[in-house]
Amino acid sequence: MIDELDAAQQRVRELEIELALRHARDDASRLQRKLGRIATLATLDDIAVVTHEWALVDGRVAGHVLVVSDDVLSCALERCEVWDATVEVALQAPWIDGEAREPYHSAYANVLSAVTQDLCKAQAAQRATDLEARWTPATAAHRYKRPFAEEGR
Repeated sequence: MIDELDAAQQRVRELEIELALRHARDDASRLQRKLGRIATLATLDDIAVVTHEWALVDGRVAGHVLVVSDDVLSCALERCEVWDATVEVALQAPWIDGEAREPYHSAYANVLSAVTQDLCKAQAAQRATDLEARWTPATAAHRYKRPFAEEGR
């Protein structure tokens, strides 16, 4: 009977911890929605390196655990359908619908656009520096004469 009592008490402790975890995740979800954002998702690291928790419904992504409805989150937690993945990987998985996927797709596209612009600017600056190094004023004056310039002036 003592072993049975210990097992029952252990099960009570496990259930209390699970309930506390559920409440903490629900609170985090509400607070995150109040802030009006999911996560920053502003850099390449945010979308391609940092993993996020995603709620799944029947094996399809329903959204970030901090944004999905309480019912969807509860169902995902009960079925152990919470998945850790980067935004990049999550966008390649099947979603419950396009509306749920859209904010992450837009954030991903915005980050890629900004990174591409930064790379193009850096490339243009490097080309300008390379051209300046090749065509210093002394080099240009030595190789080329100004047209219609009078001799002796």
